[in-house]
Amino acid sequence: MSTRILLAALTSLALAHPGAAAGSDGPPAEAPARTLGDLLERARSDLGSERLLAAEREARFLQERDAQQARLASAKAKLAAERARSGALQAAWERQRDSVSALGSDLEERTGALGELFGTVRLAAADLASTFAESLTSAQYPDRTRLARTLANSAELPSLAQLEALWRAVLLEMVATGEVASFRTTIVTSSGAEEEAEVVRVGAFDAVSRGYFLRYLPESGKLFALSRQPGPRFRALARALQDAAAGERVDMALDPSRGAILSLMTRAPTLLERVEQGRWIGAVILVLGLAGLGLGFERVVVLTRVGRRVRAQEAALDAPSGDNPLGRVLAVFDAHREEDPEGLVLRLEEQTQKEIPRLHRGLSAIAVLATTAPLLGLLGTVTGMIATFQSIALYGTGDPRLMSGGISEALVTTALGLAVAIPLSLLHTYVSSRSGRILQGLDAVSTKLVAENVSSHGADAARAP
Repeated sequence: MSTRILLAALTSLALAHPGAAAGSDGPPAEAPARTLGDLLERARSDLGSERLLAAEREARFLQERDAQQARLASAKAKLAAERARSGALQAAWERQRDSVSALGSDLEERTGALGELFGTVRLAAADLASTFAESLTSAQYPDRTRLARTLANSAELPSLAQLEALWRAVLLEMVATGEVASFRTTIVTSSGAEEEAEVVRVGAFDAVSRGYFLRYLPESGKLFALSRQPGPRFRALARALQDAAAGERVDMALDPSRGAILSLMTRAPTLLERVEQGRWIGAVILVLGLAGLGLGFERVVVLTRVGRRVRAQEAALDAPSGDNPLGRVLAVFDAHREEDPEGLVLRLEEQTQKEIPRLHRGLSAIAVLATTAPLLGLLGTVTGMIATFQSIALYGTGDPRLMSGGISEALVTTALGLAVAIPLSLLHTYVSSRSGRILQGLDAVSTKLVAENVSSHGADAARAP
């Protein structure tokens, strides 16, 4: 049984030998064992080679172990040295901390009230830095803000020179806010270009250049020309101020809010923009108003000319002229003087009725326009409110600007309608009264002529035999 086991082991060693694989790239395989003795001898040789290899491995392992132990010892030595150094540094830090604390206490004892003064100076410098930065005078004196901010952020006690410089900056601000000064500086035009220009500053309220109002922006430290200027009256004041000689007294509009009121004035819409807010209804109202005014003024001119000619005709009743209503009535009277009084009265009334359309021409149109204008304004009010409620339904009431368009249309059209209707109504009344006075004059002259004619006929009949 043992012999069989030995043979199987030898066979497995022979099959597992590295050189036994067919087709291997290693050294050529040894000749196969022919007898059990050869196989045994080969097994002994392989066992000796493996023992040598194991001995080499063990030696390398022991060598690497010794190297690792040496490195470990070196690392432990360095760790101990660093711990010792850390302890020394900790002790030195604690000594320095105690020294700094002692020096701080000593400094606090020596400074005494200067510490409170330092805090007060820092607070005052911070407030002054904000004041200087927002002041219009900083466009002329920009270094004051830098000085105040330096003192406000300083961690050291201010020097006497710095305190005196801050004091002088405060005095300069007090003086500058009450004077009118002229200086050259860089301004930003409405187109965005920078250029050197002569600037006139009125205290801390206004700054103008070339008739344009300027605004100071603390963020950039520059003067900007307003993209939209106030009305011509204010620009004329600014131009007169810049052209004035030294010591000359001129009028000037001041902005006590230091820019806020001026900004609101420039945002206010002009008359044309107000009209544009009324949209197409406002345009129709204006067209009707202009047509009514033109027609009314034409009637005023015509009736004034007719009234002048009628008054001239009243002074010459014996020479009727056909260029006025009274002359035409007198011509009818002369042509039918011999008729009976009833027929003569009827003919004069007929001629007077013919003159009425000429004198009343255009009055009905003016009346219609005066009535239509407020109705169109009411229509604009309704459409504007519809647009406003639609905006509320779509976007809610969070942003009033979304509703401003409809509200502007509603209010502007109402105002335009009333603005057109009121002068047209007054003009209609005036023209009607002028034409009525002319007709009353015609009736009075006609009645007078008929009465004189009847009296003359009665006198002639009384003298007849």
